[in-house]
Amino acid sequence: MEPSAAIDCHVAFPQAGAGRDGAVGTLLSRLDADGLAGAVLIARDADPDILSDALAAAPERLRGVAALTPDIARGTLERLQGAGVAGLHLDLVGGAVPALSERPWRTVIDMVGWRGLHLDVDAAGDQWAAILPPLLDAGVRVVIDHFGRPQGGPDSAGFRAILDAGRRGDVWVKLSAPDGRPPPHAADCTAALIAAFGPDRIVWGGGLQSGATTAALERLDGWIADPALRQRVRADNAADLYRFAAAPAAEPWTGMV
Repeated sequence: MEPSAAIDCHVAFPQAGAGRDGAVGTLLSRLDADGLAGAVLIARDADPDILSDALAAAPERLRGVAALTPDIARGTLERLQGAGVAGLHLDLVGGAVPALSERPWRTVIDMVGWRGLHLDVDAAGDQWAAILPPLLDAGVRVVIDHFGRPQGGPDSAGFRAILDAGRRGDVWVKLSAPDGRPPPHAADCTAALIAAFGPDRIVWGGGLQSGATTAALERLDGWIADPALRQRVRADNAADLYRFAAAPAAEPWTGMV
């Protein structure tokens, strides 16, 4: 597969050192320089309007994941989805896992699912054993960041919880590395994820840091030997998950008021 078809599914937004006016231009320049077809902007705590403005600058090449708070309004979700946001990000690394099966979290998780959006979750180690059961029960699509940050490799309890969820629910995983440092045993973890999730629910993220994309793609080549499967992970699966083939548009609200 040619790298020009690849989609980077984990780009922190705004990029470090880029102000509101220069953020989009910097991102698009890096996409062009690295030969990437598109990118997914992960806005952990950015102003939703900044993310919406960025996506509007290149709707055919950019999708977004906005920060999730338990009090996010239905109207905000509708507006973000219309701008090209495909999911909401929940960062739980280093913190306590909230009561996801109870209000207000269950209410907002249900809203995310009703909108056809996914929940993008960053967590680590044994946290997954507490996080995944209520999300599977809610029926929302889940995207796991950074291999799930396994602590102890593919045989650890937290990673086994991820594999079990991948066999049972609408769960996806990103082969991405925080700060460009993949987890130990990344190749073994990749093989286990492919076996549990199948070929169609795994995507790739390189972070779009200056000079790092080539190294990230080379790591992926080492983890996945089959060129056809690398094509799916680098590009095809991302196009399906983030709906790159269609122009972003707000869908009618069909859930509860």
